Amino acid sequence: MKNKFLGLAVLAIAAVAAFAFKAPVQKTFAFQTFELVSGGSQLNPLDYVVSTSPSCTGLAQVCTIDALNAGEIYTSSESLARFGNTLYTGKPKIDDATNYSFQSDISAAIADNSSSTITLPNGRVIEKKP
Repeated sequence: MKNKFLGLAVLAIAAVAAFAFKAPVQKTFAFQTFELVSGGSQLNPLDYVVSTSPSCTGLAQVCTIDALNAGEIYTSSESLARFGNTLYTGKPKIDDATNYSFQSDISAAIADNSSSTITLPNGRVIEKKP
């Protein structure tokens, strides 16, 4: 009888412990970070370059923006089909408002004055000019 109660107590403690700890929130990491070139337009894909250590030059409010997956970057076939050339290959789809959230994310980041580094709900990080 004593073993039965001990077993039930252990089982109850195990059940409580199983629900007491939440799994850590999974962080989204950038697939690729792009920097807006000095004098560039924040909505022109050709004005972005792959960035490893941004310098944040120029007059635009946006310094860098993350592409979260490969689907947010033009492939050579997409560039050729849409623009008739491959100049957009490897550039972020900043100009494609119908399929990607770049434009709304840029607007949200610009409107957020809490910090120069804005992490949006989808995990995208946008660095703004301080």
